[in-house]
Amino acid sequence: MRSFRVTVTALCCAMVVLGVLPLSLDAQLDPSFYRKTCPNVHSIVLQVVSSVAQKDPRMLASLVRLHFHDCFVQGCDASILLNNTATIVSEQQALPNNNSIRGLDVVNQIKTAVENICPGVVSCADILTLAAEISSVLAGGPCWKVPLGRRDSLTANRTLANQNLPAPFFNLTQLKAAFKVQGLNTTDLVALSDTISIVNKFSSDQKAFFDSFVASMIKMGNIGVLTGTKGEIRKQCNFVNKKSAELDIAGVASKESSAEGGQSIIQKGAMGFQDLEEDRNPETKKLHDMLVISQPPQWDGIGWK
Repeated sequence: MRSFRVTVTALCCAMVVLGVLPLSLDAQLDPSFYRKTCPNVHSIVLQVVSSVAQKDPRMLASLVRLHFHDCFVQGCDASILLNNTATIVSEQQALPNNNSIRGLDVVNQIKTAVENICPGVVSCADILTLAAEISSVLAGGPCWKVPLGRRDSLTANRTLANQNLPAPFFNLTQLKAAFKVQGLNTTDLVALSDTISIVNKFSSDQKAFFDSFVASMIKMGNIGVLTGTKGEIRKQCNFVNKKSAELDIAGVASKESSAEGGQSIIQKGAMGFQDLEEDRNPETKKLHDMLVISQPPQWDGIGWK
């Protein structure tokens, strides 16, 4: 029953506008952006995230953190999802990310599910942003109407990731400076970061915290977004479309070669999502979540408690 209530709450958050909060700092972003082209996108993301969270509740905080680390490097453009290639130097191996970020495989799962229903429509940047909001709800935090319409970057920037992402050892002055670069203020810092202990109204007023958290998440989600004809809608979140096309061609050639040899090829493409995950370095470092989020609920096999 609790699981059902959580699902209903998350779905309601997709439909109800929080009137006291701005929907977007970018006029081109709109919560109803996919109303005609992919109306069930929120439900699809919810289904995947909730399924993963049943097995790994910590993934909820990890997805929020992944969104945070994406937005702080050249904007919320899914650049953090790009793997190393001949032309891409991935942000995943930047010092604040290496063996630390989690959830890349979950975003891939969501993208696959969305592509099956709405091919070539929903960006990886929007998928990650929706996953962050849904993670907040499933973890017992607030919900909000997510402005949508982001497009995906064609590049990544490891140097900028090393420069812009706050380190765990940053003091208050350094944290304020890092947030200021992104157009975020001290209120945003307090609402989003768990690296500081400040006694204020948030400690005793959950509504005040939730309102500030939501406003700050929307504000952060609008940093440096690509819209209109900028960027692209990636087919695979780990690669720009030019590289994805190369992988598809390689996959067709491999399939034809195997057919000639009497061998069956199960996966399409030279590298499927499972292959991509196996190729990634193991994430063994203990996660230090940078974002404030309620303690994830525990799954007892029947429902959330």
